[in-house]
Amino acid sequence: MTIKDAIFGVQSPQKRAAASDDLQGSLPIADIDRGIIHTRDGGLVGLFEVLPMNFFLQSTAERVRIVGALAAWLKIAPSSVQFLCLSQPVDVEQYTRRMNEYAETETDASCRACIEDNIEQVRGMIQGGAFTTRFFVAYRFEPDMAPAAKTPEQRADALYQIADTAKGYLARCGLTVAEPQYIDNQMVETVFSMLCKQTARNIKLPVDFRLMMEDYFGIPTEDMPEETDVEENAEIAEQPTRKEKKRRKKRRKPKKSKLKSEQSDGTTRVMDLICPSAIDMTHRDYLVIDGVYHAYLYIAGYGYQSLVRGGWLAALVGMGDGISLSTTLLRRPREKILPKVANSTIWSRSRMRDVDDTRADYEQMGSAIYAGQYIKQQMNTANEDYYDMYTLIEVTAANEELLHTRLAEVERLCASQDIICKRCDYVEEQAFHSFLPVVAPAPEIARKARRNTLLSGAAGAFPFYSMELCEQNGILIGEDLRNHAVCMLDIFDGNRYSNANMTVLGMSGAGKTYLLQLIAMRYRQQSKQVFLIAPYKGYEYRAACEAIGGLYIKLAPSSTDCINFLEIRRRTLDVNAELTRTRTREDSLLADKISRLHIYFSLLRRGLTEDEKSCLDVELMRLYERFGITRDNDSLYDEYGNLKSQPTPADFYELLNEREETKSLAGILSRFVTGSAANLGGMTNIDMNNKYIVLDISEIGKELLPFGTLLAADICLDYCRMSRAENKVVILDEVWSLIGAGSNAQAAEFVLELFKTVRGYGASAIAASQDLEDFFALENGKFGKALLNNSRIKFALMTEPEEAALIQQHYHLTDEEMQMHANFTRGQALLCAGRNRLGVQIIASPREHELITTDPRDIARIRQRQHIEEARRRRHPTKEEVTNDE
Repeated sequence: MTIKDAIFGVQSPQKRAAASDDLQGSLPIADIDRGIIHTRDGGLVGLFEVLPMNFFLQSTAERVRIVGALAAWLKIAPSSVQFLCLSQPVDVEQYTRRMNEYAETETDASCRACIEDNIEQVRGMIQGGAFTTRFFVAYRFEPDMAPAAKTPEQRADALYQIADTAKGYLARCGLTVAEPQYIDNQMVETVFSMLCKQTARNIKLPVDFRLMMEDYFGIPTEDMPEETDVEENAEIAEQPTRKEKKRRKKRRKPKKSKLKSEQSDGTTRVMDLICPSAIDMTHRDYLVIDGVYHAYLYIAGYGYQSLVRGGWLAALVGMGDGISLSTTLLRRPREKILPKVANSTIWSRSRMRDVDDTRADYEQMGSAIYAGQYIKQQMNTANEDYYDMYTLIEVTAANEELLHTRLAEVERLCASQDIICKRCDYVEEQAFHSFLPVVAPAPEIARKARRNTLLSGAAGAFPFYSMELCEQNGILIGEDLRNHAVCMLDIFDGNRYSNANMTVLGMSGAGKTYLLQLIAMRYRQQSKQVFLIAPYKGYEYRAACEAIGGLYIKLAPSSTDCINFLEIRRRTLDVNAELTRTRTREDSLLADKISRLHIYFSLLRRGLTEDEKSCLDVELMRLYERFGITRDNDSLYDEYGNLKSQPTPADFYELLNEREETKSLAGILSRFVTGSAANLGGMTNIDMNNKYIVLDISEIGKELLPFGTLLAADICLDYCRMSRAENKVVILDEVWSLIGAGSNAQAAEFVLELFKTVRGYGASAIAASQDLEDFFALENGKFGKALLNNSRIKFALMTEPEEAALIQQHYHLTDEEMQMHANFTRGQALLCAGRNRLGVQIIASPREHELITTDPRDIARIRQRQHIEEARRRRHPTKEEVTNDE
């Protein structure tokens, strides 16, 4: 077994020519170590990934600010920088494998059927050519970065510091620098995917590949005393005489380069694993690497527009599947460039005097003079830097015919943008080497592709532009309205989003319930715990809940379902109890429960006085004492370790009626004991052991609605706190009932606490509301604004024009984004995910659509189809039905 088989697994034999001895040696990358690329010329290159943004949805003033922020970083960045925009097909196999793993562990057959539908839907959408673009910045180590850095470790630290500095500057642009868990793995995976596109797509690099290399080859050690002693003795025995020394001085051998000596020491390096097995270079206009056809184009030095706008390079980003972009910027010293520009301008002027204005190149000489004057003026007055810019376009395809089709498309697109691009015929290998993250264009390419530009033009390129959102570890939301790309969202991705909370705003009929149920079902398919709280029209959630094997709970006076709100559900307040890194705390569960019960009673009776609150507190302590429950958490269990029975509202009602001064408080509970809501005042009769729970409180009554919503949210929060290791989703529909004008500050504070704290329990809180005026009504919108500020992800569905102004104000949308939002129809939304904003068409599978649709026309069609199927069964009954009838 080889090391490649040990790490990647035994692969099926492929009909390929054996790698030549020079193939790996011809690549400009020698090794990758500690997240640093070591090049053949002895250089060190750092690399970090940048998460893009939708640049053109920003206002004009905001674009100017973004370009200025990027220019500020370029001014202090290393003088050699490379921007890589790598197009990759969406990895449907990765998504399929992940969902199949969930299906294998899923015990509910209905949920498994939904998972299979989801896989087929994603496959169908991705086969249409879905792709994603990743953005990287590569930069070279330069001696002036860290003059004192002598060792490789010190130089690597200097490169890491560059990435840390860039993180702050790029954040001002609205960009986020990704922070991988293992930087070395990210570097190797990036280079691997550029060298071996097909293999990297089918085989993923294990996280512990370096440990596997050490286990396979053994760890080389520096301290080898026994062998060292032998070598020293041999050296002493073979010491030459003086005559021999003189003779040897005359014929000194040339010194071996450090890199070659390292290469010949027998150590297996990363490049030994990820280097392609063969490269076919027998064609003038393309290469075949790892079974994939590669062709390269460069933008000619004279092929750029002279006047450009912000984001002028974005037109070439995301051109399609298999089309990637590399832009290299080399800053030149001012003291060398300014004299050259001045001399060139003087020469052009003197030449122009001797040229007649009828010559064809007369205007070109005039342009050259103007350009030289402009460059000199900007460098002297505006303190701009001078750059040489090189742009390469990589086109890949599975076959030659598709490759030439894509090349023609790229040439047409460049021509439409007044950009002249040329094919790299006969220098495809050099173009391939220049495209790799080594920040050093090959001389054969550099001579033709060099374009001078100032700092403002280089920053104005702003290639970090994307309209897509395809996070393959997340759930399918739908497709991008502009380019029909697959939209997948992973709200639990901590590298992208500071929290997993979400807010959904839109008018009645815009599709909020549809979106909420779609999110809930798809996270349930990924084995996440899901809670849905439905204050209105809870019946709309029932079909999907039962179809996916969930638990539907109806809290209403007419229902037999009951959850005792006096019950202590948690077993510890220590959220770290499941971890062994901290000592266990014994904070009182009873004290915590009573503090939350005050919120319940404040909703049941508005305007409780301080004396009534104090009296209520004392009586609650007496109530639990009657059941043997004290501040000691062990008192919750009997001598056999079983939970003691807990008080109900009826027990509390009886206790309050025992004393004359507390009878007024007993009236608060009368409806739960002797009134219409008596079914809600008993013991809990529901087993909550289910991963999909719908709490329907739509029929609890208008007066009890805030109470019921708080009860449902309190239950969800209790279960979220039980484990921090598992992801949970809590969805609150029509949240205005808790934070709007009809609620009170205590209930709203509870919801706000939920949004602020669930992140620490590995959970996501999702709130939806249709009454935007009421959403911002309580205490001048204090709680509505706070919910939005604590939601990193936001959806804006179709709204009325009056409410659209509130959306723009609180979502901080530009006029361009609002113009797109104004054209939305049912089922379309503006998704604001971190700094990315795009219009989305929400899409469900046929099975999911039938379960969650609320459109009366769809419901009528479903009913009609059921009637037809029922009539067909009656005319042609099955054998089982006939047997049952007999």
